[in-house]
Amino acid sequence: MVFARLRGMLSLLPTPRFIRYAIVGCSGVLVNMGAAIALHDTFGIHFGISTALAIETAVLSNFALNQRWTFKDRQNGAPWHRRLLRFQLVSAVGMALNYTAVMLTLVVLLAGIDGSDALARFFEGDGPPALRYLWRPIVSPPTLDFPWAYLGTLVGTAVAMFWNFFANLFWTWREDDGD
Repeated sequence: MVFARLRGMLSLLPTPRFIRYAIVGCSGVLVNMGAAIALHDTFGIHFGISTALAIETAVLSNFALNQRWTFKDRQNGAPWHRRLLRFQLVSAVGMALNYTAVMLTLVVLLAGIDGSDALARFFEGDGPPALRYLWRPIVSPPTLDFPWAYLGTLVGTAVAMFWNFFANLFWTWREDDGD
């Protein structure tokens, strides 16, 4: 049952809708970078604040483009502001999934590249295991040389992209959205 559902979901790729979604996502990268540079370098806004504002600018840009182009045939049902809220929530979960996938990939790569001794050293220390095994990769991820660190970023981006596409397809812009 699960495999049939997964196979059905994967059959949606690469559809014209998914390709449009990916193009919108690429435009979001450009909007994010442009806004971050403008806010920080031009207006002198603190880097952390300018980064957060740039991310939100890209999310809003992606929503508008997806609303008008990617999902233009799914405008019935929920009003746009409800879809925007859903899009924001999907994006927030996508960011968390992206970060988690990056960190997990880095931990797996650390074990694969440097061996189990390096992995044991990474997780050793005081405190309860939950803090060491769950919290440490989040606050102090393993450092790996190029290109390994970016492989984690690539994996995280792919996980988030598929989550965001399917969550938006089946929830944000679902066809039977009358609630």
